[in-house]
Amino acid sequence: MKDLEIREELHKNHLSHYKYDPNSKVIDELGLCQGSIKIDIAVINGSLIGYEIKSEQDTLDRLPAQMDMYNKIFDYINIVVNESHLESVRKMIPSYWGIVCVKKLQDDFKLETRRAAKKNTHSDSFHISQLLWKEEALDVLKRENLDKGMKTKTRIQIWNKLAESLSKENINAYVREYIKKRQDWR
Repeated sequence: MKDLEIREELHKNHLSHYKYDPNSKVIDELGLCQGSIKIDIAVINGSLIGYEIKSEQDTLDRLPAQMDMYNKIFDYINIVVNESHLESVRKMIPSYWGIVCVKKLQDDFKLETRRAAKKNTHSDSFHISQLLWKEEALDVLKRENLDKGMKTKTRIQIWNKLAESLSKENINAYVREYIKKRQDWR
């Protein structure tokens, strides 16, 4: 099974309830940390949920770096793996990551949840803030009366101001709000 086939199955069956939920947004290939890394699928609703796909053609070489970044951003993280990667992945990922296994059938395959994702407590405000575009981050600062002198600052300075001034929960809520409001950006 290739990445595209697994992704289609995820969308069709595993994530379909999010697609029809007006309070959720499903995004393929969401760029993180100024686009330096991407997660295969992100679900934005009352939480930030990530899905990373590792098909049988994939190696696990990039997984440690991906894990480090995903842990800084997502409330819940799931890895979707082919059976051939299952044992290696179990040894690599934290216990709070969910595992969805791609189980091969005769002429088809199905997805089985092997372990439900648990709340990630390792996320950090600065990395979550980076999901906001500069204008969105400035708008958040304005809404919080923290925008004085910030219009000419760099994105990194603005994200730092958010991370220093607001709770992680507040930043997370703003990020979810702004991403769900975005129109025609994909």
